[in-house]
Amino acid sequence: MTTDVSYGEFAVAEEMPEGAGRTSPLYGLVRDIAANENKWKKAICIAHYAEKQPASGAANQLRAKFGRKIEDSGYTFAVRLVNVKKDGETTERHGLWVYYDPAQVKEGEMEKHVANERAKARKQAEKVKAKAAEKRANAA
Repeated sequence: MTTDVSYGEFAVAEEMPEGAGRTSPLYGLVRDIAANENKWKKAICIAHYAEKQPASGAANQLRAKFGRKIEDSGYTFAVRLVNVKKDGETTERHGLWVYYDPAQVKEGEMEKHVANERAKARKQAEKVKAKAAEKRANAA
């Protein structure tokens, strides 16, 4: 599996296209969209990947940080195919798209999202600890 990825703004559309590490460089790209009113209410492809799995993982990472619903912080994230031209050749890749509309934000939704994400993290940590304890018990 390759983790070939490129970062930057690669495409802009009026709406989201249809389609079947803690300090990620993507965070800055996402925040730049919110900081620039010219980029609001446009779908922007901020990264493209050779394979879908890393693109989906990056989208999930962004959803965890910025909200899973547009009502949380105004963002929505999706993975859609995008054609990338390089050296005269067009290649189909998996694009990570961001759409930002601050008018969609609803009061209190981000706080709910943060609480849900923390609860998920606690559950996952408990599972990992239980599995490690079980492994130690079986080894003894």
